[in-house]
Amino acid sequence: MASSGSDHNDQVSSKQPPPQSPSPEWSGDSVTLKDFPSKRQVPGFAKVVKGSYMTLGHSKFSFQKQHQEVFIHSVRMSVKVLAHCLRRVEGHSIIRRGGHNMYTSSRLYAVDQRLAIPISYQGWFELLSEDGKSARPITTVHELSKVKPDRCLVRENIKAYIPGEDGETYFDNTKIVIAGEQLVLNGEISLPTSSENKKIKLLRCFDSKGDAIYLSFDQKGVFTPIAGEKDFTGVFSIRDVVRRFRLPLTVKLVMGVRPKVDPSKFTGLIRLDWVYTDETAFVCPIEKNHVRLLPVPKDAPLQLVAATNQQAMTSTELYRSMVTKCSRMIANYNNTLHLIVHVPEVVARGKSGREMTNANVFSMPFESNASNPASARTRIREERLMNEIDDLYAYVRDGGAPPKTSKFTYDSDEESYWEEPAYEPLDEFQARLRALDAGEKVTYHSKYQPKDPAQLKLDLEYAGSKRSDDTAHGVSNTSSSGGKPPDLLASQSPLTSVPPPTPASAIALQSKIPPPVPATKPPIKSRPSSENIITVSNLGMVSSMQSPNSPSIRRLSQGPLRQQPSSPMAGLGNRVFLHSKSVGDVHQIARHSKPSQPQSSRRRSSGHDSHSNSGSSSGNGRNLARDFKDSDISSVTRAGSSGSSGGPAPVSNVRKRLQTLYL
Repeated sequence: MASSGSDHNDQVSSKQPPPQSPSPEWSGDSVTLKDFPSKRQVPGFAKVVKGSYMTLGHSKFSFQKQHQEVFIHSVRMSVKVLAHCLRRVEGHSIIRRGGHNMYTSSRLYAVDQRLAIPISYQGWFELLSEDGKSARPITTVHELSKVKPDRCLVRENIKAYIPGEDGETYFDNTKIVIAGEQLVLNGEISLPTSSENKKIKLLRCFDSKGDAIYLSFDQKGVFTPIAGEKDFTGVFSIRDVVRRFRLPLTVKLVMGVRPKVDPSKFTGLIRLDWVYTDETAFVCPIEKNHVRLLPVPKDAPLQLVAATNQQAMTSTELYRSMVTKCSRMIANYNNTLHLIVHVPEVVARGKSGREMTNANVFSMPFESNASNPASARTRIREERLMNEIDDLYAYVRDGGAPPKTSKFTYDSDEESYWEEPAYEPLDEFQARLRALDAGEKVTYHSKYQPKDPAQLKLDLEYAGSKRSDDTAHGVSNTSSSGGKPPDLLASQSPLTSVPPPTPASAIALQSKIPPPVPATKPPIKSRPSSENIITVSNLGMVSSMQSPNSPSIRRLSQGPLRQQPSSPMAGLGNRVFLHSKSVGDVHQIARHSKPSQPQSSRRRSSGHDSHSNSGSSSGNGRNLARDFKDSDISSVTRAGSSGSSGGPAPVSNVRKRLQTLYL
């Protein structure tokens, strides 16, 4: 009997409900949301006693469920970039220059969609020109090995070879490198194949986890270099764009979380306008079996009271699940593009009749059938159900492995985009952009005040993110390499290329004092065919009787040669190009000249060189001979000879040689 009594007591105790979690007890002193982090415990539970914002607080005329009890996770100040979307319109223009040529031109037009991009957004952007053109990506592994960037971004899935357990690379061990992966190049290797006397070249790389992979030179793919600290080509993060370039700037989203919205709203072409700061409180309404994050502006008109038994509430399962889910959703919030939308007055006051089930509480999610979204969702469910039935029928008929059934559930911490309320109308924003383009002085909205990126300490955050990237890629500054190959530690650098360590022999050679550099440069040997030849541009050929060591020649050779570095004849022997319009320089050259060879040989050599020079400068000697009467050389030489009738004979000889040459 005693045993039966004890069994009865055990059954009664087992039927007792588990102990309930403590309920929050509210204090009587209320504070505003702006002062809540400094005066109350955060994270913690609170209750809205006055005011309303969206689905939070009290509303007298609300047909929608309002939430008073909330969980405040944190209040943070974030740096964002205000931007707007663009679309590209292609056009054709015909330019007739000797033929009919058609050129394709494109222009960028603004779209009525504004964006707020968090500075921590982990997407990659490339810079665009004013007409929306970008640099061509790398399309083969062989081309990637020639460019040799420090890091590159994989833009399409590609097959790679991986080493086996014994460390050897076999062609049977492969993996798919997904798009968005970052690779660090680490040299080339050659492996023998089954064919005799034949090897295959592989490009050795390391992925973001520090694992070695090998890409065949024969493979095709799409790669883009990741720009380093001193590079201006490649892809950039939004933080690097803000730090290194002046806004506004046009960019294109190459890789990252894209908003799953109507393509007419987001095209991937973005115009970055300016940087601003925003303070946001991350609030979760306390609901049964559902956690939903609601970003609330810090200056929202809400009065809250905190729970007095916060210590007891933090030990509950509700608190732990709230913190875990909210942390994941905040990470997703900082890694997505935010669409700035106009909030209707009925939604802002909480008079909407529909229940918000997702984080984007300002608008309905995008559906392919905008006219009847309910029927579209129903049709999608029916299609999924029919697909599952087809899989089950195939399994029953053919056998094999059972089909994997997946639950089509929607998790709010995996949003593809978030929405923010527009604090100013779109017309005012566009008018401000037009005024800025015109160079006029404008006034900004209080919510969108521009900030100087240099004063936001983005460089310190960049250094911290660089260290985290180094750790993710396997780069370590300590002695322990973590099991990674030594060449990975020597070559991997996510942002700047670090030169390899100098060997001991090179250090020993560098320690020696180098020989002194001579004060005067050694003489440059001239070509044998161009010795003692001086060419005078637009004036005529000077007699080769002149000595190149005369003071006038030295004075003339020091000036014009520096003024014309792009001349194709610069630096060839003792050739000097003069660009003066006066003939006095010719007289100076002729006055200081001395005969160095017979007259007949001078005439033959000077005539030959003048013919070659004139032909190379004009490209057609016959045209010069035909137009000699109207040429500048003829008129200047004729004027020089007539103006100096009693002058030295070499000037008239110049004109005679030119007439003999061209006529």
